[in-house]
Amino acid sequence: MRMSIIFAMAILAGTTSSSYACNRGGMGGGTTGSTASLAGLRGSGLGTSGFGSAGSLASSSLQRAMMQSAARHAAMQQARMQQLANQQLMQNQLLAQQDQSMQDSTSQPALSRADRIQQARAKRIAEKKAKAAAQIAARKAARKRALAQQKQQNEITDVTATLAANP
Repeated sequence: MRMSIIFAMAILAGTTSSSYACNRGGMGGGTTGSTASLAGLRGSGLGTSGFGSAGSLASSSLQRAMMQSAARHAAMQQARMQQLANQQLMQNQLLAQQDQSMQDSTSQPALSRADRIQQARAKRIAEKKAKAAAQIAARKAARKRALAQQKQQNEITDVTATLAANP
């Protein structure tokens, strides 16, 4: 019973110090707070169970639990720091992209409504010309195929007529 109370006090002490370290932006405060709370428990006599030689066993298991808690806390804090670094990197990249787009937009002068209409009209005309050129090319290719087919048909007819005339 006494051991579970001691363990709960140690965990609460570690949690309190870690929340202070995380909320105030400090680094490593939780680990030193957990270690300090362990030293406080030892100094106050709460680290022993009162069974004579069993006191060192309780103290070592409590110390092991505190060390594991501190290691978990340090790992979580490291993960949070990495996440924060990644967020800052993404924000910097976003700002760089926005700066680049601002520079691009300032290097191109703003077009008036009449200029935009004229550019749209020129674009439509160019698209129509390209479509017409593609249609003309398709017709020429079809005409060449038809002439080649007709020529081949004429050759077959000539060969057949020649064979029929010369038995």
